[in-house]
Amino acid sequence: MKINRDSINAVVNNVVEKSNTDEQQNFIDAIQNDSNNLICLARAGTGKTSTIIQAVKPMSNYLFASFGKDAVGELITRGVNSKNARTLNSICFSVIKDNIRYVNVDTSRCYKIVKSLAQRRFGAYIAKIMEIVNFIRASGEYEINERNEFNFYNVALNYVIEEGYYDNTKYVSAEEVAEICNNALCILAESGKELDLSDQTWWPYLYRNQWKFNNLAETVIIDEFQDMSWCQLSTAMKIGTRLALIGDDRQAIYEWRGASSDNVNRCVKQLNAKIFKLTTSFRCAKKIIALAQKYVPDIKAFNNAPDGIIDSILAFETPKHVMPGDFIIVRNNVDGIAQYLHLINNNIACQVQGTGLTKQLKAIIKDFYDSNSSNFINWLNGWANEKTVIAENNGIFDSKFNDLANCLSILYEACNKDLNQVENKLDFMTSDTKAENIVTIGTAHRLKGREANRVFMHYNFTEADISEQNVKYVALTRAKKHLTMLIDG
Repeated sequence: MKINRDSINAVVNNVVEKSNTDEQQNFIDAIQNDSNNLICLARAGTGKTSTIIQAVKPMSNYLFASFGKDAVGELITRGVNSKNARTLNSICFSVIKDNIRYVNVDTSRCYKIVKSLAQRRFGAYIAKIMEIVNFIRASGEYEINERNEFNFYNVALNYVIEEGYYDNTKYVSAEEVAEICNNALCILAESGKELDLSDQTWWPYLYRNQWKFNNLAETVIIDEFQDMSWCQLSTAMKIGTRLALIGDDRQAIYEWRGASSDNVNRCVKQLNAKIFKLTTSFRCAKKIIALAQKYVPDIKAFNNAPDGIIDSILAFETPKHVMPGDFIIVRNNVDGIAQYLHLINNNIACQVQGTGLTKQLKAIIKDFYDSNSSNFINWLNGWANEKTVIAENNGIFDSKFNDLANCLSILYEACNKDLNQVENKLDFMTSDTKAENIVTIGTAHRLKGREANRVFMHYNFTEADISEQNVKYVALTRAKKHLTMLIDG
């Protein structure tokens, strides 16, 4: 019997179309037929990726852009042509090459420039000044030929620049650091034959009124737009006839890297966009969605979703309950390391997500070696207290210094007070790869975009403000069927 493939495809497509929610179909129709700019607020697990794939299936003149390679790779594996899916960084680099004939990437460019300006008086602040410069480049708060020392001054204070004497002879002021930042940015803004990775997204924004921007597609679709810096979004607005932005304003948790929770409002105002929503979650069980509604009232569960399970156990009981493939989501890094050590001691294979943590902790150990101090714990406590006091004196209440110090403190005790053992353990403890045959431990930031049937959520999450509520919402919506709250005790 001959198989009629066209008939089968028609049936399959009909089933797919019927399975769409009204919200999904409305957004699909808008992408395919509407000439207006579009913004879609897609709640956790609402099938935004499958919705995008369906929307672009009959289209040819479109470009999908995302911040990360993982999202682009997922679309390609699910059938999107690789020519139609790119990271925003690669798009920005294409804009640069269209305007500068020969250009090379020098990842140390910013460091060399800041070092040349700061070495004589502020050698100890080079890394901190680089952080300030990179933040300003991402935020879009700098314009050519405009000196804005007031902004630099406030950013310098926010980045914990200590005003006062050091080395008994040299006085540091935030104004002087601001001046160095301004001078560094003036040099970095000179588009030439070399650029670093931050320049890739900054230069197209900086020269947006002077450079040419080729129209890369009739429709440009930007995923997770709430996590893009304004420089990235501004470039995206100039490379397509219209934009379709998709993301979740309640998953905006990356403000520290130049993204802003106000990006949604800025985009709505500048694009005059039509607003759509995807609110039906196909990921999470009904009880998990009911909990998420405390923070995001408009999210709802799929009609046929299972009831799911929400329960609690004492935090020290995790070895009795976790299985390969489970997530343990923590608010602070020290809680993740404590869980890692606890599971390893009970012969349970696990990893902490994110090698960036290892780099931070090793850098602190190096500072200790450079200090010529003999007592690591005393030095570490003094380091954390000093950093915290400086921050609080400038109106910044951030627990990250104590968190990092506590991470090293418990590792130091677990490694028989041997820093060489600590560094060796750090090499094996963290990973950036996804492994399904072990328990994965990580912060909500590290595990955003991923899901697991069973999630164990640490008790240290708070609801102090909208930012903390967003982090908690992201964490609990990683769970598909079973959410276990870890409680202290």
